Amino acid sequence: MTILGSQTLAPGRRRPARERGAAMPARLWAFLRTELAPSPARWRATWRIVVACLVATSIAMTFRIPNAHWLIVTIFIVSQPNVGATLDKAMLRLAGTIVGALGVIAAVVAFPQQPWFQLPTIALLIGTSAFLSRTTSYPYVAVLGGITVVLFLGSSEAHPTASVEEGLWRLAAVAVAEVVATAAHLLLWPDDPEDLLLTDVERILGLVEECLARLLRGEPISASDAGHARIADGVFNGLVRHLDLLNNAETRYRSLRGRHSEQLVLIGAVNRVAAASLTLEALVDGVPGRRAGDDPSTALAARLRAVAETIERLRRALRERRPVGAEAVTAVAHPAPLVGSDLPFLAPLLDMERALAEVPAATAFLDRGANGPRADLAPSPLEGGPAGFFTPSCTWSNTRDLRFATQVTVAAMICYLVVAGLDWPGLSTAVVTCVIVAQSSFGAMVQKALLRIAGAIVGALLGVGAILLVVPSIDTLPPFLVVVGACTAVAAYVVTGSARISYVGIQMALALAMTLLDSMGPSIELVKPRDRVLGILLGNLVSAGVAFWLWPVLAGEEMLNSLESALRHLADLSRFGIRGTEPARPARGFRLQIHQDLAATLRLHAEAQFEPGASTLEQRDRQRRLLALQQEVQQAFLLVAGLVRNRLNAGIGGIELPSHALLRQVAVAVAPHLEAAAKELAGRATAPPPDMAARIAATDAALAIDAATGIELPGALAAVAEMRSQLELYRTLAPVLERLSGAARAIGSDAAAASGRSAA
Repeated sequence: MTILGSQTLAPGRRRPARERGAAMPARLWAFLRTELAPSPARWRATWRIVVACLVATSIAMTFRIPNAHWLIVTIFIVSQPNVGATLDKAMLRLAGTIVGALGVIAAVVAFPQQPWFQLPTIALLIGTSAFLSRTTSYPYVAVLGGITVVLFLGSSEAHPTASVEEGLWRLAAVAVAEVVATAAHLLLWPDDPEDLLLTDVERILGLVEECLARLLRGEPISASDAGHARIADGVFNGLVRHLDLLNNAETRYRSLRGRHSEQLVLIGAVNRVAAASLTLEALVDGVPGRRAGDDPSTALAARLRAVAETIERLRRALRERRPVGAEAVTAVAHPAPLVGSDLPFLAPLLDMERALAEVPAATAFLDRGANGPRADLAPSPLEGGPAGFFTPSCTWSNTRDLRFATQVTVAAMICYLVVAGLDWPGLSTAVVTCVIVAQSSFGAMVQKALLRIAGAIVGALLGVGAILLVVPSIDTLPPFLVVVGACTAVAAYVVTGSARISYVGIQMALALAMTLLDSMGPSIELVKPRDRVLGILLGNLVSAGVAFWLWPVLAGEEMLNSLESALRHLADLSRFGIRGTEPARPARGFRLQIHQDLAATLRLHAEAQFEPGASTLEQRDRQRRLLALQQEVQQAFLLVAGLVRNRLNAGIGGIELPSHALLRQVAVAVAPHLEAAAKELAGRATAPPPDMAARIAATDAALAIDAATGIELPGALAAVAEMRSQLELYRTLAPVLERLSGAARAIGSDAAAASGRSAA
């Protein structure tokens, strides 16, 4: 039984329909108000897209380009938040279109009017593109290849020549649209990716500076605090965002590619500073009655003030877009030693100070007159991610993605056979829909299908309204462009929103373009918008049916897999830097994978709301517990990453004390705890992990002996102090691991019980 307020309800019981119905309009209005909020950047992006669409429409009408909706859709898809991303997306879209068009043309030429060979070949192309969209570093190329293949299915069997001609026209339309879209972004209020990167880096440093100021004032900071949440976003989402902006900046400015290492070091240093500030907050909260700024005369407060002053100097230099001088970090170059109750805070402080010391050399790329990159500067092994076109999952043993490819292929070919059997070419959007809405889970597919349907209906209504009210009185191009501009402005404003609503704008643009532009001039034909909406509905129904009945993947269950993956990779990361236990893969691969797993958990939580039974109290409680577990994994990740960085940078390797071996035993015990939690989450039995509390106590006693007996040994006291700071991180990590294990065990047991009930 689950108690909610004063009511006791059965676990599977839903909320009353009246309550859900009353709350839905309020939630919808709040969602639209948030997603449609205006901003200067959004208006700039909207007008860029509108201007590009007007230019493309003029070209299409002047040169009589068939299927002109390709031009508009390409402009909407290619137009990205910054110039570099637009260039990158344009190249990927052109590459995917070329690959897909060549595949169709080759199939048509090789098997003219031989569907018993041609159709299996095209099905193989669709399946291959779906599989590669999940197993390569450039999934968009594979997706575009699959979309291009299905766009020509309608005419390839009966009219092979028309299919080849259509493929060539599509290539030409995509190329023209990409030139127009990139030119508009370069010439009209361009958003520079390098400026966006440096601005975001400066913003995160400012948040850390505010956090340190609050700690110095002795103010408590909770996990629900807005500043804490923004720093956490900068740590867990900022790294991926900054790497994307760096890639976009190097796409626009080729000269920056030679300074790649410097920028990686800068991104990594800022991420380390932000992560260390979160660890510092956790340590302050973990010491009863202790606040970092309680005594402003202590060495801890002095070092915190020095770090805050250094960050302020770095922010000023980044704001002025100039290199940071070495004098900016002198305050953290020779810090005062910490003693007594301040020692627990040494590890995150050292991490911040070492990261800040790397910034001056990492900002040399801002000196446009510099001769070349620093040869002695290399990014930390914890930063970045593995490169390569194919990911490690691109193997025949990857049955999960092979099943996904089979689902997409089966749904697309069912729709194609229905369209061909009914001899209804207007429904061909059903086949495209099967490829477009294909997602990693059933909830994600339903979510995207709803967005696609909503966009298609709204766009079709706009187009029909224009046809009925305005187009009949138009007989020249200028007023027609006014109509196109007004309609595309609505879609462009929607598409410049967040990822939760931008897809609706793309579908609105496609429906508008097919309604207004494909007739080579003003027209009042309503058949195309009708067929498009019906085709989208058919494709969504078939895709949902196939996804639900053929190897269904539910987002609610996938959250377990993402958290299990995060725990396993976190266990591997915890071994890095311990001689004899290091994994074969670089640490940066584990770190990036953990970021992706944690982000996937949040994404899957949103997708699970669209699945059957999502509103039951039982499912809501389960989702709440999974989110709480995700927060614990994030906390463990911050501590483990800090410990690994301290191992890599600690200056205690020149002297070996008896307590070193005991501290190593504490470090070795972390991975079994995380692996046990991963197994318990999956419902598998596991052996009890080592007793960390006993190992920490033994190490603590050994450190006291080493401090007393090694006082005459040079460097012994410094080594003991640094080991004590690391031990405090382990002491803070131990209860987190206990909570992780308990939460994972409870969730895994419930999942196993539910599975048993389903089997019975």
